[in-house]
Amino acid sequence: MNKLINFFLFTITLIFSLIIAELGLRFYLKFATIYGLEMHKYAKELKESSNIDGLTHQHRPSSEAVLMGVNIKINKFGIRDDFTPRPKNNNEYRILVLGNSITMGWGVPYDSVFTTTLENYLNNNFKNLKYEVINSGIGNYNTLMESIYLKSILKDVDPDEIILHFYINDIESVPKQNNNFFIKHSYLFAYMYLNFKQSSILNFSSFNSTGKYYLDLYTKENEDRTKAENAILSINDLCIKKKIKFKIIIQPDLHDLSYNSNQFKCHLIIRNFLKKNNINYIDLFDDFSIILKNKPEEIWVHPNDPHPNSKGHKIISNKMINHYQNLTIFN
Repeated sequence: MNKLINFFLFTITLIFSLIIAELGLRFYLKFATIYGLEMHKYAKELKESSNIDGLTHQHRPSSEAVLMGVNIKINKFGIRDDFTPRPKNNNEYRILVLGNSITMGWGVPYDSVFTTTLENYLNNNFKNLKYEVINSGIGNYNTLMESIYLKSILKDVDPDEIILHFYINDIESVPKQNNNFFIKHSYLFAYMYLNFKQSSILNFSSFNSTGKYYLDLYTKENEDRTKAENAILSINDLCIKKKIKFKIIIQPDLHDLSYNSNQFKCHLIIRNFLKKNNINYIDLFDDFSIILKNKPEEIWVHPNDPHPNSKGHKIISNKMINHYQNLTIFN
């Protein structure tokens, strides 16, 4: 009998302690930022399962949350943008930008995201057309998923131009979401799970650098790379068929931006693939490398989050502005 009572008391105490810890962590997060939990909050508050074959998730329409200290508002079309489907006017030029959380503007105010500043520049400096730069970036999308998502929104958007904002690890497959009840609904359990997962990865791959990991993705036999390359080719074929302009922006990882890095070798491989298939591209490696030199952390959203911050998005928009300035259609 005493053992049963002790077990009961232990269980009650444990449950009570976990509740207190959960409430304490949630209170702490009101004043502090933990990157992994911010991504967890993003998945919990702004994402939903997708019914589209090949997509694990999509944005929840008309949702809103504060993430990394920045308000992220998803419109009723399911994107972080003010565009909603409507007939295109004769003097309207639409640029659809595909991408992941970097494209969406993770940790960056909406007015500072490169798509917003590019749209404002085009409309303020080229009066011949009304320009709409549509940001359809969704966190945790890879290139294959972006190609599938494109086909689902193409008719509604009716773009004149498509830009694929390609991040160097976008060839990786996206792991299935963990649907464990406790991880899904508890910040405490999510935090413990993320820390365990991260420590396991670090212990397993401590011999490997980020650049070496990327280089292996692009040089060794890799089914994911083939899928990503085929996805790019499918977007290109679709654009040719629909007479839509297409280009790729190659976004570097913001760790090692030296020209003797393994990452730069990956960029050369990507460039060669695009050249071989006559696909226009803009590589941002030079722009970030020249400006940042040996201090890439200066444009990280957070000390433990290497997404580009507002300064990083300014580098992207300046490159894009310079690109469009040189196109005759915009003069």
